[in-house]
Amino acid sequence: FIKELEIALERGDIDIAMHSVKDVPSIMPEGFELAVILERDEPWDCFLSPIAKTIDDLPTGATIGTSSPRRDALTRAYRPDLEIVTFRGNADTRIQKMENGEVDATYLALAGLTRIGMQDKATQILGPDIMLPAGGQGALCIEILSNNDEMRNLLQPLNHEQSYRCVMAERHCLAEMDGDCHTPIAAYAEYIGETQIRLRALASRVDGSEIIRHEMRASADSYIALGKEVGHAIKDQMSDDFFDIAA
Repeated sequence: FIKELEIALERGDIDIAMHSVKDVPSIMPEGFELAVILERDEPWDCFLSPIAKTIDDLPTGATIGTSSPRRDALTRAYRPDLEIVTFRGNADTRIQKMENGEVDATYLALAGLTRIGMQDKATQILGPDIMLPAGGQGALCIEILSNNDEMRNLLQPLNHEQSYRCVMAERHCLAEMDGDCHTPIAAYAEYIGETQIRLRALASRVDGSEIIRHEMRASADSYIALGKEVGHAIKDQMSDDFFDIAA
């Protein structure tokens, strides 16, 4: 979807493209930019299960469905006794599969559930100590061609400055780690007071056996430098085979 919309932007078929930020690669192709980040919704992951209220309540050997390397690895780290099942589809499909008994539990983004009016399906909202969110999770963005100054200026009233700075800090962090949607990485930035941003990030081995975490605070004006510094601190501790399945 992202690539198809970028082709449409290049052709002039559309003037803007809207995405969920977490779906947009942290390193974008030359000539494109995220001009606007809308005010962010809740960034958290949530746990859903017909047999347990929380992930801690799942019995040993229970199945939990996910197609996210981040959620997979962090589940293995937190509950290595659970069985991970590859689980795909939109929110409705995954909920239906779970309710049909294909798995005992699954995860979804709280923001996505809320947008389709199904937030009551969540039995637990997972905090950052258990499931640090994907970079940009809960935020929507507008992409434009970098040379379209007129459109950038037109869209600026839609930009939510605090959300923009936090999300961009996360994206610069992920880019520094050389991570993508196929690697178990996470980053979450939030304002502390009115002038500082705290950024928490991690990279995990695929099997959850090792997780490298780093956290820093900085002036909100230094959001790009903050993202790069946290990402570099994690990258510096990663071996060359860190993300390899057989590592």
